[in-house]
Amino acid sequence: MVQDANKLVVFGSQLLGVLIVIAGLWTQQAKLQSPRPSGGRTPASASADRKGERFARLWDDPFPEGFENSVVKPRAGGPAPETIASPPPASQSPSPAKQSPTYKKLLIWNVLDARQVPEIKERRLRIRYAAVSAVLTADYLPARESSLSPLTEKPSETGTVPEGKELIGYFETFRAVPTCKAPFARVILAWTRKDAPLDEATIESVKKQIATKDEENGEVELQVLHHGSSQDLEDYEKSPQTHLAGKISFMRATIAGNKFDPFRPTISDHHLIDALFQELSLRIPALNRALPRIESRPRIVIVLERDTKYSYAIKQEIETKFQGVAKLEFSSYLRGLDGRSEDAASSTESAKSESDETSSTKPKGEGFGETSSGTSQFDYLRRLATRLGSETNSRKGRSVSAVGILGSDIYDKMLILQAMRDELRSAIFFTTDLDALYLERGNQHFTRNLIVAGGDGLDVNQNLLATPGSYVPPMRDGYQTVLANKVLSLLAPGDPKSATTPTPSVTPKIFEIAPGRNIDLKAGGPATSPNPKRNFVLRMLSFTWVNILAFAVGLANAFLILRAIFTRVAKSDTNQSDVVFAPMKPWWRVFVYTEVALALFAIGTLLFFLGWRKDALLLGEPLALGISIWPSVLIRLLAFLVAILLLMIASYTFVAQSMGLKKKLEAALPEGKMHLPNGMVSEGLRLCLSIARERPGELNESEFSSQLEKCFGVETRLLRNRRLWRIMGFSILYLALSMFLFWQWPPTVPARGAFALLYEKIVLALGVSLYIIHLIFCLDLHASAYNLLCALRALYTPAACKEIHDSDRQIDAKKMLEATASFTSIIGKTLLYPMTVLILIILSRLPHFDNWVMTPSLTITFLLGGLALVTAALLVWWAGSSLKKQVLAAHSKTEGVGEPVSLVGSPAASGVRSSEVAPQPAAGGGMDDAQVNRKRRVAFAKKREQLEAINEGVFAAWYNQPIFAAIFSAAAVFGSLSIAGPLARFMLE
Repeated sequence: MVQDANKLVVFGSQLLGVLIVIAGLWTQQAKLQSPRPSGGRTPASASADRKGERFARLWDDPFPEGFENSVVKPRAGGPAPETIASPPPASQSPSPAKQSPTYKKLLIWNVLDARQVPEIKERRLRIRYAAVSAVLTADYLPARESSLSPLTEKPSETGTVPEGKELIGYFETFRAVPTCKAPFARVILAWTRKDAPLDEATIESVKKQIATKDEENGEVELQVLHHGSSQDLEDYEKSPQTHLAGKISFMRATIAGNKFDPFRPTISDHHLIDALFQELSLRIPALNRALPRIESRPRIVIVLERDTKYSYAIKQEIETKFQGVAKLEFSSYLRGLDGRSEDAASSTESAKSESDETSSTKPKGEGFGETSSGTSQFDYLRRLATRLGSETNSRKGRSVSAVGILGSDIYDKMLILQAMRDELRSAIFFTTDLDALYLERGNQHFTRNLIVAGGDGLDVNQNLLATPGSYVPPMRDGYQTVLANKVLSLLAPGDPKSATTPTPSVTPKIFEIAPGRNIDLKAGGPATSPNPKRNFVLRMLSFTWVNILAFAVGLANAFLILRAIFTRVAKSDTNQSDVVFAPMKPWWRVFVYTEVALALFAIGTLLFFLGWRKDALLLGEPLALGISIWPSVLIRLLAFLVAILLLMIASYTFVAQSMGLKKKLEAALPEGKMHLPNGMVSEGLRLCLSIARERPGELNESEFSSQLEKCFGVETRLLRNRRLWRIMGFSILYLALSMFLFWQWPPTVPARGAFALLYEKIVLALGVSLYIIHLIFCLDLHASAYNLLCALRALYTPAACKEIHDSDRQIDAKKMLEATASFTSIIGKTLLYPMTVLILIILSRLPHFDNWVMTPSLTITFLLGGLALVTAALLVWWAGSSLKKQVLAAHSKTEGVGEPVSLVGSPAASGVRSSEVAPQPAAGGGMDDAQVNRKRRVAFAKKREQLEAINEGVFAAWYNQPIFAAIFSAAAVFGSLSIAGPLARFMLE
């Protein structure tokens, strides 16, 4: 039957919402574990041989431990030192020698930081891995089995590599395979420290040392890749070396300034800040218009290291770009937040003591878990995060919209993210320079949804590869990618001189961190580039009245759907008189089913995009699970569709069965005026007046038919339908209260893109408005049921029983309870409908999909609706239980064991008719009193059994009540979600 379809819709929609959430948890990547035996964290470097060479795997650190003070050790015997062949004197004729072939060589000179600090060693590992991977991908192989040969500053006058001379670095040689199309036959990677000179004499010295080892003749082309900081680039720009013009590239220097562009292939900070501003403008609509009052502007906090040239320059760029549209606050820190010393790795005891000092734990109770002494800065960081969090949660004007974390040390950024993410959950976090640390599974709880701007991603560009089908594996950070691309461009077939001058990119990349991967947001693409339509929509979305307008339109749409279902009229089937149906009017039915069709189309479209266009953009918002609002929008569309269907089911069931139930109650109840309560509001006012006057107020006399009309009224005319106007009026009041709460604690939407934000707002307004209609409709039906139950209870007061007895009227208790049970069963099921829609709306705001936050306004709004439903259900249950108890009590009193019927009042008060207990004359001419009492007891006992057997609707056991079914359903939904996360992590370990 149609009225039974609610079970499938209610529990099916909840189950579908839970499955969508759990799918997001179970699609996380498992951590890869290598079976290789692990020794120390840093393997010991191979010792140098007699020639000063040492073996190093292609991904090892080019500078071993103690390199800063290393020298070429003298050999304890063996052949004489190798010499560099010098030209013979002019007076002597050269001896004939075998001419070796001439090769074209490329010397890639890498200038590195030689400090033995853990993070610097990791940086050197990454640099060498990227450079060597690019060379190998371009079809080169190691010439001397990955041996690193020493380089000194100057050779001796005799051409030998002097023993006992201080090292400046190492070099390694790669030879091209026969099929290689690159213009170079040999590629030499030189690794030297920053303090080594780069003058012409040193360069020639290094070339001679390389020629001695490689022995092949040929022209050597030089390219210097400097991996220093922005300060190194600034120092070089002030005093450039002419012999390095067009041959030096600073790979990691991003300091702002067009004058530095000729010296670097990576993108500068002012381009990154421009890209970040555009990205934040897509997420924070208020950034698209200048507000005169600073307090009204979005509050953006920048946490910045203050002891580098990089930080000073980027601060000026931020102030210039965000001036006039944001309220900026700068908080500084010093590099090395963990306070570890540079030689911590060299001493086990030192490392252990520093680990105890710098360990960061979450606050315990109301205090801090960090110590306030020593070199660690964790306590400073914790207090900063706590202050910002308390200000955000205090009032509307102090909320933090975005947090920028800008620094040169990735480990400091991770610590700041870890400390601040829990305190500022609704803020947008952004930084620069993509790193694989953001993708690690253990860091996802504070790195997910992080916005990262950089010159490149982790995947090396495929169009620069020398051999089709070859590719470089993804890197650990964006600087590695820039380096690999630079090396590949140097080795690309064609004119090698075309790649000698750095050509920095002017198109930065914007990424968002998803679970286990980074999503390219295609900065500057058609979906995100500025245009008049996008800018207009974003500016409109920044006004508060747009939110009010969106929800007003949504509520108006809900009123139209409500008006459509109120056009139902109960009709009997001409062929089957016992079958009653309640159709809507044709045009209203077309309107409702059009909205159902549109909702189905939107759900199908989103399912298509989510299933077949992974990591793409839809209206500027990514489709990747974990950082996208589209799964949330999908659930809200499902809530909108379910709300329409459940509203149709509720109205159909109520109208189709109300006519029969009303007739059944009219037949069971006495006619005429009675002292009956008029309703919850009227009775509440009467109670207040009774307390004020210190005397009980009297009930008004009214026809019971008026009570039934109020309860079962299905008036189709708009102006006379009081129930329709009540629902609309209370819905407007509920929305006004919600808007006030939203103004105090505005909820945030973690979406990007003008039209994505607009679509999300429209879908939310449609779904929430129908939830409000469901809620008020359900509460109104429960209030009608409560008023009816109170009116029925009024019939069983002593005064009412006496009045009914004196007027010789009767009550059919059995029919009355049966009709009441059927009616409250219909009303009770409507409780599940708004609860289902509410659960779906709450599911859409879970952080499994995106950075959704349950603000106090949403919590209060949802709790008010839930508490109102629970209270209404409990009141109806209590009123029904009291009614049945009073009916049974009146039945027992009327029975009057051992007493004549005339002494205990009218049998009508108990629901037993006189004909059922009147004694019949005996065959012998009479019946004694014992037989009369016995027959009367049997009749009353049978009648009591029939009354007690009515266990439907409000008279059912507590565990069969809809309120407990709704509570169990909600507990099952959110209970399954609470265990899904830990279970997924346990299964994926």
